Amino acid sequence: MSSRESLAALRTEIEGFGGPDKYIDADEEAQVFERAKTLGIERPTAEALLNQMCLDGNWTREQEIVNDLQDLLDEAAKGGAISKGDFEHCVNYAVSMNMPRRDAMQCAVKHIKSRSLNIKKGWIGKNWFEEIRRQYES
Repeated sequence: MSSRESLAALRTEIEGFGGPDKYIDADEEAQVFERAKTLGIERPTAEALLNQMCLDGNWTREQEIVNDLQDLLDEAAKGGAISKGDFEHCVNYAVSMNMPRRDAMQCAVKHIKSRSLNIKKGWIGKNWFEEIRRQYES
């Protein structure tokens, strides 16, 4: 198979992942790089093709959203504690970028717990985050 044919095959593979939902999750990304390897395409070339297709198709890669979501949560915590509104704003941003809500919630919960970020209590001292943590902690 020529390099042109290999790139065309990889392009088709990527289209199958990103086209339907405009989102490349971590598993799909790993599959792209594995397929590239079997086609004899070096990782930087596969990465460049994936980036270009994401740009052209207005697709989002999961890792980009994860980084943004973590930055937003860290910024919200700088005010002392993350309110429920701050949390929802951060999750809704990730969802607006095509990340499935469940993935966004899991990512946010994981980041808050791993960084021990403070949570602002709700009405009458209710810990709104604890219920979310139990539901989405993986």
